[in-house]
Amino acid sequence: MTPSGGADAPPRQRLNSKAQAWTPGGASAMQPRGGAAGLSSMQIGAFLQQFAALVSAAAAAVQQALGGADVQASDGPSGLAIVVQLPLAEFQQRRDEALAFARQALLQAARAAGNKVHVLGSMGNPFVATPFGCSAMLGAVADEKQACWDSLAHGYCHRGHACRWQHPLCRSTVNIMVKIAEG
Repeated sequence: MTPSGGADAPPRQRLNSKAQAWTPGGASAMQPRGGAAGLSSMQIGAFLQQFAALVSAAAAAVQQALGGADVQASDGPSGLAIVVQLPLAEFQQRRDEALAFARQALLQAARAAGNKVHVLGSMGNPFVATPFGCSAMLGAVADEKQACWDSLAHGYCHRGHACRWQHPLCRSTVNIMVKIAEG
C-alpha cells in the first residue's frame, strides 16, 4: 500500500493555500461568502433586512399556530433567533410541537420571501439539533439565475472553488429555541 492510499484510491485534491479560513457558523450574525468581498454595505444591509423580515414572518406564523404562546424574533451576536416561551405546565407536552411549527414556518417564510433568500439544505434536513431546539443557516444570492442549486438545496457544493455558479454571498444562522416562560 502506498502513502496515497493504493492504486485503487481516488486521486486526492490538493489543498488551496489561498482558501478562506473556516469560521464556526455562529461566529457572527452575517458572514460574507465567496464573491461577497465586492458587496457594498447597502447590499449587505438589504440582505440583513431580508433575513430579519423572514425570521419575523416565521415567528408570527408560529405564534398564530400555537394560539397565544409567547413567540419573539430577535437578532443577537450569535445570529437571528425565534424564541418560543411555553408555560411550565405545557412545556413537556408542546415543546416538540412548537419546534415542528417553527421549522415549518421558517421553510414556508423562505419560499414566500422570493428567490434571493434560502434556508440552506432545505431539500434534506437543514436543521441541526441544539440543547434548546435547533438551528439552520439562511443564505442569500444576488442573482437567482446564476445560483448554485447544490449549495442552496443541499447546503454544500461538491465542486467547491471550481463551481461556475454563484454560491450564497451572505449567510446568517437562525436559532430556534423553546424555553419555559418566566413568571
